[in-house]
Amino acid sequence: MRLRVQTKVDPETNATLRIREDGVLCVDYVDQTQYIVMPDGTSIVTKKRAEGEAGTVTFITKEGYVPVRQTYDPVKARAKTCIGLGGTDALMGKDQIMERTNSGKISEVLLPDHTVIQSYLEKQELPGYNQFSLNMVHIIRRADFSVVKVR
Repeated sequence: MRLRVQTKVDPETNATLRIREDGVLCVDYVDQTQYIVMPDGTSIVTKKRAEGEAGTVTFITKEGYVPVRQTYDPVKARAKTCIGLGGTDALMGKDQIMERTNSGKISEVLLPDHTVIQSYLEKQELPGYNQFSLNMVHIIRRADFSVVKVR
């Protein structure tokens, strides 16, 4: 059985509001931003990335939980990046993590002590013919500027 949905359009902003019978509210804005509020208070905002950049940024928040930001780049997802033998992280800055991701997705969590945890899927070449390892990489950046990488 399908859920009933009521749809309204705001005449001033031209935003479309959809309210489902289970209490989920969806607002679609003209700039393709989408705002979703769940009955438990969880809110999800999906926005297009900055001008000239492909993909979306999604913010997930809920009272009492740490906020999560997910960045998705469909161009990087299609590229299916594979790190070659001898590839190093030494020259990779904070903004170049997208260059290493195999799936085009990066998840970031901001903890209350200002620690940021960035997670992404990395594919790395192994010695031999057509052999690879697929790793979930977590980079933990603490407020004291220390960095820990967990694979």
